Amino acid sequence: MFELPPAIPLFDSLQYLEDGNSTVNQHLASITINQVADAGYVYEFAVEWLLEQRFSENNYKTYRSELTTFLHWAYCVEQISVGDITRRVLNRYLDYCANPPTPLIAYRNVAQFITHKQLEERIPNVLWRPFLGKKRDGVEQAYQISDKALKTKLAILSSFFFT
Repeated sequence: MFELPPAIPLFDSLQYLEDGNSTVNQHLASITINQVADAGYVYEFAVEWLLEQRFSENNYKTYRSELTTFLHWAYCVEQISVGDITRRVLNRYLDYCANPPTPLIAYRNVAQFITHKQLEERIPNVLWRPFLGKKRDGVEQAYQISDKALKTKLAILSSFFFT
């Protein structure tokens, strides 16, 4: 088969989003069966919500990245349904984003999905990570999230929750 990144991206580029993805479907089916019963349903809702951003590619990219990180945290870290998230639980998400696990930090931006030539299908990019750190003079710096980035996360999630 192929190697997967430690956190699987959930939403491909806009041009492929409605095609679905067998790797993502298997991942979500496993989560739905073993951890969070409504994960598949929430994913479908998230796809519909993201499709509303199809006229603004920058918004789409920002929103999909945030939703991927958030849903990974909710389903794989907290093992909680989005419907059960309270303000207190959401604060744990912000703490997680401020201090993510090292294996989830990359130091260069890469595509979330790539086309596997032999399989002739889109697959998660093994090099992709949900958090992007910075380098200074070629040296990886300690990960830090800005106040602006935290506010953006909250704004996106607020929009998602209240749609």
